[in-house]
Amino acid sequence: MIKVMIADDEQYERDYLNKIISERYKNLLQVVYMAKDGAEVLEVAEECKPDIILLDIRMPRLDGLEAAAQLMRRNPELQLVIISAYGEFSYAKQAMKAGVKDFLVKPYLDEELVETLDKVIASMGASARNDYELLEHSEETFDFYEDMDKDLVWDAALERKHGTVLLKEVMMWGAHDNSFKCITLYNDSILEMGTTGYDIIRGIFYLDKTHVIISYLFRQIVVYVFAENDSVFNDINACIRKARNYLKEFGKTTVYCGVSGIYEGCDNMKTAYQEALNYILEFSDIQTRQRLQANMELTRRFCDMEDKVCFYVAGKNEEQSIYWLKQIMALFAEASGGSESFIRQNLRRTFLSIIRKINRIPEMRIRTKDAVALFERFAQWSGAQEEEESFLLEIISFLMQNIKGSLINSNTLVVRGAKEYIEKHFGEALSLQNVSEALNISAGYLSKCFKNQCQISFTEYLTNYRLERAREMMRAGGESITEIAYQVGFSDPNYFGKCFKKKEGVSPKEFCTMQSMALPKD
Repeated sequence: MIKVMIADDEQYERDYLNKIISERYKNLLQVVYMAKDGAEVLEVAEECKPDIILLDIRMPRLDGLEAAAQLMRRNPELQLVIISAYGEFSYAKQAMKAGVKDFLVKPYLDEELVETLDKVIASMGASARNDYELLEHSEETFDFYEDMDKDLVWDAALERKHGTVLLKEVMMWGAHDNSFKCITLYNDSILEMGTTGYDIIRGIFYLDKTHVIISYLFRQIVVYVFAENDSVFNDINACIRKARNYLKEFGKTTVYCGVSGIYEGCDNMKTAYQEALNYILEFSDIQTRQRLQANMELTRRFCDMEDKVCFYVAGKNEEQSIYWLKQIMALFAEASGGSESFIRQNLRRTFLSIIRKINRIPEMRIRTKDAVALFERFAQWSGAQEEEESFLLEIISFLMQNIKGSLINSNTLVVRGAKEYIEKHFGEALSLQNVSEALNISAGYLSKCFKNQCQISFTEYLTNYRLERAREMMRAGGESITEIAYQVGFSDPNYFGKCFKKKEGVSPKEFCTMQSMALPKD
């Protein structure tokens, strides 16, 4: 929440400003104090620590101009807005020279106030580029779930998870019974935003009776808004307009936006995202389309790399963990043109994500106090390239040493990694060889692990998984059997039919007929 202080000698004016801010900027701006004059502002500002102050010029004891001058001397980063009557415009110009960010002339319209606040909020983000909080956490305040949205948003948007696994994660947000829309924003300035700018975007999309799940990677922000009632979506356009204005003010470049229709069911999260993304791709110029597609490729590569780091950290494979972390850092450098601050900010997000993923493994746990110690060490890293190898080795070693609980059998980890890879790529031409290459293990070892852990072969598991997905698609309807066969990874529809009949006892055509004849339950 961005803290706001109001200073005006008229009770009516204070209450009116408070009302507009509370209604228009719920979950983004918080009025922390309403002062009657400039002297009171100076008395309480140190304690309240506001980010924005709205100051009337004509006030008793100490007027707004003098209060503004003293406040700016104390904190040059403070966002001050002078409110003046029409005849006091010269004073407002004087205040602007002293560092006041903007002014309002009485009488002003509600929309003029909103426009002014939008500009001030945007300037806050611009002044806070790369202001990531590398730490000072205590064990009491450290939050494993900082930026937790990232884990769900990209798994859903890129269909890295589906079915009951995805449903379980959406249920954690209390949004599984709600309909939703997906909004995606694309702009070069997103790459440069610090945490303040990102939190402002997050706050813009919060509405009454909604759940907002939002994350960013590289030049793209993806927002899922879940609502208890579809009528809430009537206000989404205003949120989008504010977000685009903010990003445009922040980066001074065109902001591209796509919005999906209303969907239900978490398995449609990818469909909604793709619809929003396609809107940008369809209506943008060729250069923008190419940059956006390159951004998507970076995002997919990063997500796969992060999974590999987690896999090898959990398996206590130091060499592979460091190798894939280096690949991630190289990817960050590629995306940002070598920005050191960008690499540090996003590497921190990666470590948080890895810790959360390890803590979801029933047999493992990284304690809060150990996570605090890790990020305290992270904050001390200079970012110098010559220290990179030793730093990564230290961090990975620390993680591995502090994973509590019994170490998972290495066969279990290999099979888990292979199954996750199959879930993401089952529609492609998969084989024992290319899955083992993706996991950096031998094909023979992967085959042995599957037989030991699952009592079936890798090929049998892959075929069964594809048939399961095919059954889901047949029940949903809308596509031909041939189309479904290709989509789940079979190159020959006839072979698909034979496998399906062997497994189900009926042909795909007979199965579809039975599904269409099934009567809905009361």
